[in-house]
Amino acid sequence: LHTEMVIRAVVQAGVPIVLVLNKVDRLLCECKLPPNDAYYKLQHCVDSVNELVQQVSQGRYPKLNPAAGNVVFASALHG
Repeated sequence: LHTEMVIRAVVQAGVPIVLVLNKVDRLLCECKLPPNDAYYKLQHCVDSVNELVQQVSQGRYPKLNPAAGNVVFASALHG
């Protein structure tokens, strides 16, 4: 809900969006996800935010994509 509110405000202001996925190390260390599962979990997060951004912006914003440099991965302890 907070994420949706922030995205709406950013789109309304016309500010570029950068998605930060924090505590990525917890997927492997605490949740014990295999690397492939962690990848798909992160991809699902990016896809979900993209869906919301496209809906709110009516397609005016580019898709978030790590290759485009508008998605950042951060870790809690091991980074």
